[in-house]
Amino acid sequence: MASSTSQPSDEEMQKQIQVAQAKLKSLKKELNVKCAQLLTHPEIRKLLEESDPSLFPDEDTPLRQRMLEKSDAQIAHNQECLYRMMYPVTSFKAHDPDPNAVDNGHVLGIRFEVMNHGRFLRPYYVLLNRPWPDHPRHVRVHRHTVPACIPLSGFAARCLPSPVAAAQSEDSGDGESNVEKDKVRPQDLEKFVSLLRRDIVGYHNRLTLVQDLRSAAGLDTKENDGRETAPDGLVNIAPVDPRANHILFEWADGRAGRLVIADDGEVVKMVVLNESGRDRETVASILGGIKHAEEIAIRLKPNK
Repeated sequence: MASSTSQPSDEEMQKQIQVAQAKLKSLKKELNVKCAQLLTHPEIRKLLEESDPSLFPDEDTPLRQRMLEKSDAQIAHNQECLYRMMYPVTSFKAHDPDPNAVDNGHVLGIRFEVMNHGRFLRPYYVLLNRPWPDHPRHVRVHRHTVPACIPLSGFAARCLPSPVAAAQSEDSGDGESNVEKDKVRPQDLEKFVSLLRRDIVGYHNRLTLVQDLRSAAGLDTKENDGRETAPDGLVNIAPVDPRANHILFEWADGRAGRLVIADDGEVVKMVVLNESGRDRETVASILGGIKHAEEIAIRLKPNK
């Protein structure tokens, strides 16, 4: 009897199609990057600007013009990216359209740039105004787009104290209002921006760490390619708290653990539990002298 060749099932074909589509998308992205690099190369740019007739006949003039336009757009994009990398915190002036806004609607905006895996994310904004006419050098947080897990209000209370609260405390204490101006605490806007910037970057670094851990463990669907999980393999890695300081590990055999990391990514401790109690061997195999959580992703990669 002739052996009949087994046909792939619909599910397997669907997985193969998804893998092929992901590879095609990756190749298109790489092609666009290479084209952008060529168009901005000094020699290629020089050829485009010189308009050599042997390279661009008269009927191909629109093609040369389109290539020049794409080159100009890419050069402008490179300049913008360089500026955003060199100056991750910038300020700007804005106007509050509310007719009843304080300080005639004058607003100071602060923009925080954040990167993730070499790509810029949507910036965060903090808008400040001056609601106290008697203290024109004191500002207050008016609006912001910072995530709720970032302690912005704590940073503001620490670095941008309200002069009204200081004056009220003086009046309620001894009644000597003639010294309230000397008792008003000065604000430190530079320190406020520095603390906020450090916390935002640390927060995104921890989120990136979770992505790297999932990718290293083969939990990323784009890289897993439908492979079956080993009986003792990891099945889930996810943050537990909004600030991503606690990371959950789950294994296929029922083990569960939690990794605690500091704001700067340093490993605080890790606990793994199995049916018998604490599993110190698994903790030792994952940490094993590691001090920074980024090194765990390297250890979780196969054949490492």
